[in-house]
Amino acid sequence: MRYTAAEIEAAVAAWQARLGLVDWKLTVKVGRFRTARRAAAEVEVEYKSAVLYFNPAGMEKFGDELHETVVHELAHIPNWGLSRLAERYAGSDTEKLDRINDELEIATTLTERMVLRLTGGRP
Repeated sequence: MRYTAAEIEAAVAAWQARLGLVDWKLTVKVGRFRTARRAAAEVEVEYKSAVLYFNPAGMEKFGDELHETVVHELAHIPNWGLSRLAERYAGSDTEKLDRINDELEIATTLTERMVLRLTGGRP
């Protein structure tokens, strides 16, 4: 199913409230992006700000469910600072950077699944 911008924005707003992120400024961008085949997040923890990117065509192609995708992107927020710190320690070592990114994606996916299980999958 191809989700509309309005559906994505409504889901982000609902999950933002449910997850206690109401003091965060979340900007939702919907379209095709070089950095997001399906969805992505860029977080500035110190400013409590994040940009969430959603590619409806990519989500449809991979069969992504809207609420799972939104929760996954929001789950990047608490891990973001740790992610940046780990990347600084890895320096320019691409093998370490790849390993860090893989492990952070696993942790984010596990967080997403726990949230969805605890909430019944709905905000």
